[in-house]
Amino acid sequence: MITTGLSNIRYKKDFKVSQLLLTVIVLIVSFGCIKFTINNQKFIKVDNSKSEPLTHFVAMGMIRSGGYHLPDVQMDARISNPQKRNQANIKLIKKRLTDFGSPFNYEKFLIRKQINNTADGTFAWGVDGIFLKPYSSNNKKLNDTFARKMFSKNGVAAPNDYEYMFLVQFVWIIVLFMCLMCVTNSSWIVQLLKYGIVGFFIFLLIFEGGRSRYVIQFLSLIILLSGIGFEKFIDILNTKSSNTGVN
Repeated sequence: MITTGLSNIRYKKDFKVSQLLLTVIVLIVSFGCIKFTINNQKFIKVDNSKSEPLTHFVAMGMIRSGGYHLPDVQMDARISNPQKRNQANIKLIKKRLTDFGSPFNYEKFLIRKQINNTADGTFAWGVDGIFLKPYSSNNKKLNDTFARKMFSKNGVAAPNDYEYMFLVQFVWIIVLFMCLMCVTNSSWIVQLLKYGIVGFFIFLLIFEGGRSRYVIQFLSLIILLSGIGFEKFIDILNTKSSNTGVN
């Protein structure tokens, strides 16, 4: 019996390790295929000498709210040499670190930036100008639909009324709360999701961020973790309900 139990435990551990390795391999292969496709595609000519270095986005993530900063873009646009462009950004990073004065000021900046990274459940919908124009913006029948009223004004994506913002923010708070329900969950898939989310948050703190719309790139991880947390929340409610019924 003991031998059988140990064998089952060992099998479960080996199975979990195999699942984790398979997941990592699939991610690496997928990334490699995407990278290969981009580098060998013929539709768009890519001039790598005009690309922004990583240091550009680090420097940008250290000023104001940590988001897009036009003067940084204009500075890099004036520097044609990639090496000199990178050196200029490194110099800018050092200057901005010095401008904080003390590590505590930088920590306070990161705390504010993290709040900005997660606070807005609408993900800045419509804030960046009119980016969605439907073909029939004057079509009253289409504009009277629930989706058009909820997500647009007069058929155009723009900052909506507080009814929409309240509804979306309420849902976003529930999603984040359900993620907290997974804090004590030690299963490998939950651990993978948690580390992935924390890693993305650290990424946004280091690089350009400062707005909740940047969360969209790893929103799938948050939704998956929230779903697992919701399942646990329901189990807790059912357990309490059962205990109350017994009493």
